[in-house]
Amino acid sequence: LKEYRAIVPKEFDFELEVARMRRIAACLEGNAHVVTPTAISKLSSKKIITMTFLEGPSFSQIIEQVERDNERRRSLDSSSIGSLPGTPHRLEQAAVTATVGSIGGGGVCGGGMKGEAKQAERFDLTAFRPSELILHLLEAYGDMIFREHVFHADPHPGNLIFLPGSDSGPQQKARIGLIDFGECKELEKETVILLAKITIALARGSREMIADALDKCGVAVSGVANDFKATVAKIIFDTRMDLPEAHLSPFDTNAPEEMKLVNVSKVPEDIFMVIRVVTLIRGMLAAFACDLSCSLVWEPFARRALAKYNVAFPVPEGMVASNNPVHGGGARPPLTRRMSGIFRDMRRVAHWMQTKGLPHNRQALTPMAVHGVTSIKRLAELALNRDPILDSALARFTAGDQERAKALATEEFKEQVWQEWREQAQRKERELEQEAPLMGTISEGRPVAAVKKKSRIARWLRIK
Repeated sequence: LKEYRAIVPKEFDFELEVARMRRIAACLEGNAHVVTPTAISKLSSKKIITMTFLEGPSFSQIIEQVERDNERRRSLDSSSIGSLPGTPHRLEQAAVTATVGSIGGGGVCGGGMKGEAKQAERFDLTAFRPSELILHLLEAYGDMIFREHVFHADPHPGNLIFLPGSDSGPQQKARIGLIDFGECKELEKETVILLAKITIALARGSREMIADALDKCGVAVSGVANDFKATVAKIIFDTRMDLPEAHLSPFDTNAPEEMKLVNVSKVPEDIFMVIRVVTLIRGMLAAFACDLSCSLVWEPFARRALAKYNVAFPVPEGMVASNNPVHGGGARPPLTRRMSGIFRDMRRVAHWMQTKGLPHNRQALTPMAVHGVTSIKRLAELALNRDPILDSALARFTAGDQERAKALATEEFKEQVWQEWREQAQRKERELEQEAPLMGTISEGRPVAAVKKKSRIARWLRIK
């Protein structure tokens, strides 16, 4: 509240807003992918700002279009349009295709359905690649926080503009526009050093280093051991989406017990707005189904900041702690982990659940991710063993849906196992067919044995 009390009145200081807009624009001159408006001095004053216009849909408008298309797809999927006589499959698919269909992987085509009355404006999202654009935005924040020490503190979807680019001219590639500089935050040198240290610890340090860096930042966390405190730090200071805890509230009944015990009693005012930026960007990553780690993106910026102030690195460059939660085995992962393991797996589970007419939204499936049930195979194995963990993993399913999910997963798992056995037997039969002519010239006993073995396999395949 103190931080907001200090920042909000400055939103009405238009001269300060123009000064910060220009300062940040100068800082981002080297980033060709992120642009800001340009204030027109002759038409600006203490009471008004006149600036250049960034033409394109805001991220909030794009999210709304995605949600509308998803809703339309769900309604069409649940209708009987596919069973109507004379309805071509291709036409049905064209009608059902939603903007979000390929949004995670790259371009998206935004077409409309003819005949719809008073439809909301649709945007051409052919060049919209959210993972790439948000990566460039994170790079811009690396410059703002660690080099310029001032940053835009309100990057909600309404303040981000998608600039598609053009087929010709200097701006051919899609860019992201950052608008509304009324809410900015300036950082002291000491705060930048603390943020740099925790960024490097998150990117390459051990869990103990991360917990220690969190304490030194002044964030008071109690009720949990240091190991889980590192998880808290990742949620607060990193945008990673592959953590199940990042999708949960401590008040959620399905949250792990450790998470329910977390007590964050103090967050320093100086870093509160940085945490806000991280939280807003993570929300957009969730909306667009992509995964980026800002600690990995910001690490080189953080190292340059520490070098500038002659501060020793918490982890030497090129080294990785053996129990670093980002790297795992020690090899540096790519900056853009657009779909991390758990995120990708849960999308597959959601698709399977949807095709079976079972709950498939994030709220229903989050308990499964938290309890490690991230594949249909795992669900089937637990169901066959009557593992009580499924009561918690499927807590948001009705009793009937729980039984259906278990039965369908088990049936599919058994079918997959049988198919694997059949393929193995067929491969063995082919191998014996290739060996038989060669073995016939060696002895009388061995080819007979091979023929008998082949006969048993063939008979078994026919029975099955």
